[in-house]
Formats: sequence, C-alpha cells, structure tokens
Amino acid sequence: MLPDFNDRGYLPPGRYRLTITQSAEAFVHAELFQASTTRSHVWQGLQEYLYQFIHLVPHQATFALSTISRSRSSAACLFRQMM
Repeated sequence: MLPDFNDRGYLPPGRYRLTITQSAEAFVHAELFQASTTRSHVWQGLQEYLYQFIHLVPHQATFALSTISRSRSSAACLFRQMM
C-alpha cells in the first residue's frame, strides 16, 4: 500500500512494497502525471530492462554452473557470487 504524496509532491520516508501494476498506477497513470509527455516512455524502458535482466540472470547462472569442471563447492561458490 502506498501512502499519499505530501504537499510538496513527495512520499513520506520509508519502504513500500508494490507490484509492477501498482507502481505504474501510482507513478505513471495517476492523475498527477497525466500531463507528462515522457513518463510513459521512461516506464516502458524500465519494464523492458527489468524483463531482460530477469530473463538473463538465470541463463547465465545455469551456463556457468554447467561449464565449470571444478569441485561442487567451487561451483556453488561461483553461483553465490553471481547472484
């Protein structure tokens, strides 16, 4: 749950858990940002980056673990470093 923005347009200090949909509703599609000509474009770029990052990392980890010819403990150590 996201609290209301204060009088200066900021959120109160803290950590907030939001889904991607909730984030878009709060920071892109909200009435406060309807006049923005760049916000939707920036948001789309962020979504594309996150999609690529999420799908890239597991493949790299799987590849690294499958190509290591050392002991299991070395492979596990490398996997932890990658994450």
